[in-house]
Amino acid sequence: MHLGDVNYTLSFWLGKKFPGYTLSKGELEKLLHLSQMKHFNKLIGLTEEYKPGQPMPSVFFEENIRITTDIQQFKSEKDLMINNAGYAKLPDDYYYPSALTIKLINGDKIKYRNVRIVSDKEFAEKVGSSARLPNKYFPIGNILGGKIRFAPPDFRYSHFVYLKTPERPVYGLKYDRGFAEYVPSESTELNWDDANLINIMVIALAEIGVSVASADLINITNQEKVTGQ
Repeated sequence: MHLGDVNYTLSFWLGKKFPGYTLSKGELEKLLHLSQMKHFNKLIGLTEEYKPGQPMPSVFFEENIRITTDIQQFKSEKDLMINNAGYAKLPDDYYYPSALTIKLINGDKIKYRNVRIVSDKEFAEKVGSSARLPNKYFPIGNILGGKIRFAPPDFRYSHFVYLKTPERPVYGLKYDRGFAEYVPSESTELNWDDANLINIMVIALAEIGVSVASADLINITNQEKVTGQ
């Protein structure tokens, strides 16, 4: 299902509730991005209002095979350099952490150790306690201001697995004799399978005051694929 299908389905149900009302290109793109982010947060186990860098609850998405499959296209990984102060810059497309390790290099030997990501409060408590001071065997990390800070700070290499922010959709259009036509080659599609797109459309319609069951959305999208209407 592409953005043309999504726009058709939303317009169909919007027209039934509010005859004659249509979404502009900008309104459609903004609505779809808002809706996919709400769906994304729900799958991860976050509140709808979560923003990157906020305090993080427990990671839920790895505990459910279906949910992991739903968001696997947003997983990414990157080697991060750690500076002398113990900080590494987060990737530009970072949204939520999955796993963090440090690399201990000794000649041609490389060892990996898991880094436990902790809250601001726990990080402060750990580094301020001589009895529980982090060490190379039990390092910790904290996400703060676009960076990851490590304790102890004397590591230089880390490997970060994370969820990247879904791309904002772009609905490509061209006009021919006064009519707007969807252009796939100039569009940025929503990077979800059809089942998740149905859920995103349910959210989008609810945002504009249209309550539709997912089963009804499936019926109309299937009808469009079969009949073109």
